[in-house]
Amino acid sequence: MDWISSNGDARYATLPVERLREELSERHRRREIFDRHKLSGPIWDIVLNLANAAAEDKPLSVSSLCMLANCPQTTALRHIYDLERDGLLVRVRDPNDGRRRFAHLSAEGLKLMRRYLDDNDE
Repeated sequence: MDWISSNGDARYATLPVERLREELSERHRRREIFDRHKLSGPIWDIVLNLANAAAEDKPLSVSSLCMLANCPQTTALRHIYDLERDGLLVRVRDPNDGRRRFAHLSAEGLKLMRRYLDDNDE
């Protein structure tokens, strides 16, 4: 397949078409399942990390979650608050340290993630 680089040179790209189609299909499924939540970029990283923490039965602090989001901390915090407002995430106080908060997927967040992962297994 020909394509033109930014400097105008013609190049040949060999990209794995099937894998690209799979990726597009996964994005469409995610959009269908999570619907109004617009999970992309750092928001999706946050949800995936929360799901992974749930699967491993490990607590995840809000500060750690911010670092895992791969974006500025203020942006990550805004996304965390938005996910909490939308009912996908719950923040709880650390019983041993009142300054720290843990985050986890809500029951609704877990339900949607299970549905997404189950749909991807088919």
